[in-house]
This record gives sequence, C-alpha cells and structure tokens, in this order.
Amino acid sequence: MIKSNPDLIRRFVKATLHGLTTAIADPQQAGKIMHKYHPEIDTNIAIDETKKVKELAVQPKLGAIDPARVDKTIAIVAATYPLKKNVVPTDVYAPGFLPD
Repeated sequence: MIKSNPDLIRRFVKATLHGLTTAIADPQQAGKIMHKYHPEIDTNIAIDETKKVKELAVQPKLGAIDPARVDKTIAIVAATYPLKKNVVPTDVYAPGFLPD
C-alpha cells in the first residue's frame, strides 16, 4: 500500500491523527463515545485509557516517531523474544506520511 497508493496512506494518517487529537482533547467525551459503540467497554476505563494514550502519543509532534525510541523498543523485544531476523526501525515504520 505504501508504494502503490501513498496518497491513501497520507489521507488515512491525517484522518487518524484528527480523530486522536479530538479524543485526547476531551477524554470524557471520547470514553462515552467508545462505550456507546462498544458497550462492553466501561466508560471510565475508556476515559483512563484515552488519558494514557495522550501521555504516550503526544510527542513534540503528534504521530511523529523517533527512530531511536523505535530502536530501543526493538532491542527490548529482541531481548525478550527470539526474533527470526534482525529488525531495524524502518522495518516497522515508514517516515514521510505525517501531514504538515
């Protein structure tokens, strides 16, 4: 998809980040909406999870990925689970799709 339809990926990322921005701006409303469409999800848990996502997702630029952090995550996973091959950051993310 990245090679065959990069514009679709850019539009998907833009829409996803818009939704995420809206959700983290109002975790209470986001939790209520999640519960409305997925009643099995407790509203308070959804609210708390949205707050946690904000803590994890909001870096200097929303959606930006720091290759050094990805490399560290890969090292942690590799130390815990045997990987069949060496993994580098560009194997798990593709830069260049964030909106300006």
